[in-house]
Amino acid sequence: MMSTVMTDRITRLEISRFQLKSRSRRADGALLRVWFDETVFGISELMPWTSLGDPSLETLIGELRAGRFELRLIDRALAMARIEADARKKQEPLFAVPVENHFLAMGQGPLAPGDWLDIRRRGFSAVKIKISKATELSAMLAMAPSWIGNLRLRLDMNAKAGADELLVELDRLPILVRDRIEFIEDPIPFDSAAWREFSRRSGIRLMLDREGAELSVDEKMECFRSGVVGGFVHKPGWSTDDEALALAKGGAQVVVTSLLGHPVGQLHAARVASLLPPSLGAATVHGCFSHIAYDQGVEFKYLQTAGPKILPMLWPAEALMKVKWEGL
Repeated sequence: MMSTVMTDRITRLEISRFQLKSRSRRADGALLRVWFDETVFGISELMPWTSLGDPSLETLIGELRAGRFELRLIDRALAMARIEADARKKQEPLFAVPVENHFLAMGQGPLAPGDWLDIRRRGFSAVKIKISKATELSAMLAMAPSWIGNLRLRLDMNAKAGADELLVELDRLPILVRDRIEFIEDPIPFDSAAWREFSRRSGIRLMLDREGAELSVDEKMECFRSGVVGGFVHKPGWSTDDEALALAKGGAQVVVTSLLGHPVGQLHAARVASLLPPSLGAATVHGCFSHIAYDQGVEFKYLQTAGPKILPMLWPAEALMKVKWEGL
């Protein structure tokens, strides 16, 4: 992959490492500051998940230090830094309109009645639940029949389930809960015939995320038109803005999510989400609200939100001055 950024215009690269923690996971990443001349710079993030096949953070940093920009995560980080630099030079927010998001639940065990009530009171209309095993599904949603209200459910399996196993677990859910499932993201390893059959047997819409990472835009649109998938999850840290726009303009629902990293990455995701047209006549609820998955450290205090929405902003200079930068 050739980098989409004019690398001869980059004068300096710096990183600032960060570590995000929650009860169930630790995320190691780095902010990337890209200087395009002595006064203009842009910020993005390096946020690999080696458990999903990404190169390690140290590998990415080593490639940057060596002047090699071909890896997907590096290419996208440089492209997003260029966009952020343009906004920073103009002293404008990275995006112009608030972006609504789902609530993200992962790794904290079954949602209790108080959790469901809190999610509804905060104004969320949908909940995304990341599930590592199909057998966890019933337990995670045990309290849902009494407390789910009008919330829509989005399930993310990361392709870790078998089709028959997941169908059995879905059949165990109360009808009230099953009817609230909006879609399942990467339910099983991707195979067009297997996904089409799973969608037919479950009656649930499927969304393609990392399982479709190597498909072209045309191949993805063919999956959508033929009914293999009902839409796509788009990560700006992985795929280009043009791909998201092409899929959305082709009529597919595109839900934009961050890489579950630094708030800077959330802002880049919100920027892409703000560019997309409405889906099915209504504004899409996206997944840029990943900060709620972590303990709320200093990294998050500058993020501007209102209920389930991320508000237009640019990551402030004050926040950038409070972290340690390492030249590459």
